[in-house]
Amino acid sequence: PSYNSPDQIASSTSFGFGDYPYQELVYGLIANPPRVNNAPVWQPLPVMLPPRGAVGFPAPRPFLEPAGTLDPTGADG
Repeated sequence: PSYNSPDQIASSTSFGFGDYPYQELVYGLIANPPRVNNAPVWQPLPVMLPPRGAVGFPAPRPFLEPAGTLDPTGADG
């Protein structure tokens, strides 16, 4: 269940804060804001994580020529 959702709060397996990675904590709190005096602290927004496999890593590219300097202005040589 998403973090701070009714399913997570009522879960018999008791998923806690430490069971979720940072991104899932943020998404869970955006969709399921904390409540104070039984009222949400902010209006919930319908968000969800991207589907598995939708986010990947870019392909590495080789450097064609080594840089002669670390200064992009070329001032050091």
